[in-house]
Amino acid sequence: MKKEAHYSSFLSTFTVNIIFVMLIIVGAAMIPLLSLQLNPTRYLPSITISWSWPEAPVRVVEQEVTTTLEGILTTVTGVKKISSSTFNEGGNITVEFDKNVDLRAKRFEVASLLRESGKRLPERVSYPVISMNMPSNQSGSTILSFQLNGNASSAYIYNLAEEVIKPAIALVEGVYSVNVYGATPQEWEVIYDQAKLAAIGASSSAISNAINNYLLERELGGASEIVTGGPEKRTYLTLEGNSSETFSWDRIPVAKAAGRIIHLTDVAQIKLQDQRPQSYYRINGLNTVNINVSAGRNVNNIKVAEGVKNVMERIKNELP
Repeated sequence: MKKEAHYSSFLSTFTVNIIFVMLIIVGAAMIPLLSLQLNPTRYLPSITISWSWPEAPVRVVEQEVTTTLEGILTTVTGVKKISSSTFNEGGNITVEFDKNVDLRAKRFEVASLLRESGKRLPERVSYPVISMNMPSNQSGSTILSFQLNGNASSAYIYNLAEEVIKPAIALVEGVYSVNVYGATPQEWEVIYDQAKLAAIGASSSAISNAINNYLLERELGGASEIVTGGPEKRTYLTLEGNSSETFSWDRIPVAKAAGRIIHLTDVAQIKLQDQRPQSYYRINGLNTVNINVSAGRNVNNIKVAEGVKNVMERIKNELP
């Protein structure tokens, strides 16, 4: 009997050890599936209001615009924090709300307040632009940054990053976004003929107004729809102009003369060119382009980073 009891005890201990080892193996296999991040992600829904005031010094912008807009925004309910940044010729204000607010409704409320108080701002101040900053449930934080440098122009390096590196990194599981920056952006230059403008009785401001009206986007209002037994549904109307990516310059009307509509290309030439550099990115005298990689939320950042590094090592051997 004692021998059987000892055997039974040994078998029980052996079984427990086997189960314990199996749990360790299963747990080790599950580690790559865990959401591991260096810092916790905390988000609050927010909007940013930005504006410009040509040739205005920072002190005047602060007194005449920033302070005025901050006073208006303090009347909005659900505001948790208001922060502002003022600089020469412009500024911006970020408004953070409680986490449970309807951000679209707050954006519409702020847009209405700004429209009503537009006369309180100086004449040359641009109409404030409102941007929603609430991240999606998939967006995470930046986990890796790369720098590309070489003897080639920054535009060439930028195109290489956009066309070769960015698509490859975007295919890595868990990557949310890949942003490339550091090259000089391009801009459209409009060169108008003063004599032609004078002949039709127009000025340079007519060209500026024509372009702005052609690309106009404005909030028209909203309405509530109450479904029986269901939640309230809010619908918003926005007047959108022509897309800045698809519109044609020769379709923009500037004026009407002698019964004929004068379009922009009738009085001006338009060309795409590089902007005058405002800043330079260089390492040891070489032009530099930067790549930021962001991971999705609730993913294993370590695993995603390893996947991105493997892709970069493979691409490194293929670059010129």
